[in-house]
Amino acid sequence: MLFRSKKLIHFSRPIIFSETRGWKRYLLIFLFVVLLCKICFAFFNIMVHPTYFDDSVTFWNYKAKVFYYQQALVLDNDHPDFLGGRNPHYPNYNPLFKTWVVICNGYWSEKAANLNTLFIYLCLGILTYINLRKHLRSFEAFLFSYALMSVPLFSFHAGFAHGGIIVASFLFLGLIYLYRWIIDQDRPVYYISILLSILLSIKQESWLLFSATAIPM
Repeated sequence: MLFRSKKLIHFSRPIIFSETRGWKRYLLIFLFVVLLCKICFAFFNIMVHPTYFDDSVTFWNYKAKVFYYQQALVLDNDHPDFLGGRNPHYPNYNPLFKTWVVICNGYWSEKAANLNTLFIYLCLGILTYINLRKHLRSFEAFLFSYALMSVPLFSFHAGFAHGGIIVASFLFLGLIYLYRWIIDQDRPVYYISILLSILLSIKQESWLLFSATAIPM
């Protein structure tokens, strides 16, 4: 029975730990624990502190709250809640995603609405690692992913619901998938890169970035 449990543990162990030996494994475990602390700290900030940035309050969360209580998009130009009420022609991807999270939560909660940036932060790290693993060993791929997730503004914005991390993540991942398409000529990867470049329009200020990344496509 003990032998069988050991085999179960062996086969269920992540590949990244199986491929590393000696000091690399200890460094990997240490960095993984540090990264986990960063993620927990971002989650703690979301759960404990109120929304900090003005954009998050006046645009993202305000519009998300309007969408949540209206239970629909108001398309009447004369209605005070037309397309969220606040700056109605500003892109609504982020507020709509926040609304979906709150609907899944079951009731309006600013804390639940602010979880989207933490979700984007986690997706950024995971997708970066998955794409780097196609050309690097797991240890090197994790080091680069850790370095990216340790950029101060990334971890800070993840915990304070700032829309900048969403724009940066879409831009970075879009360029990664575009590079993969250039190398591998994989058509689904090309479509993913186009979708990510379109999602850059989540902020009006990022339309210039969208234009710059759309030209090579």
